[in-house]
Amino acid sequence: MTLQDIIINFEKNFIFIFFITIINFIIIKNIKGISSYINLVDRPDNIRKSHKKSTLLLGGVIIAFNISLFTFSHVASFLFYESDSNIISNNRDLFSFYVIAIIIFFIGLYDDKYEIA
Repeated sequence: MTLQDIIINFEKNFIFIFFITIINFIIIKNIKGISSYINLVDRPDNIRKSHKKSTLLLGGVIIAFNISLFTFSHVASFLFYESDSNIISNNRDLFSFYVIAIIIFFIGLYDDKYEIA
């Protein structure tokens, strides 16, 4: 890899990271309203919960969102730059990680929403 390739890759990654950072700031700025809208707020009950104030439960959404963006950007760059169209077998670890992370995310989201015992 030449210095010019490194600089070009840095510019592409910088634009992507900047874009993701802006989206994350927008989500974090509005997370209280989003959490209240979909009723994902943990309210203290003085029985099981030790916190005194209502707590937002959307931190996992931001993490899952970033994992999804990373995965989809990797897939898009692979399809754009690689000639081999067998993307799943070439990126089996990435897809396995993504599927497992999303399953865990949805189980956690369901647990937060409906309080699984």
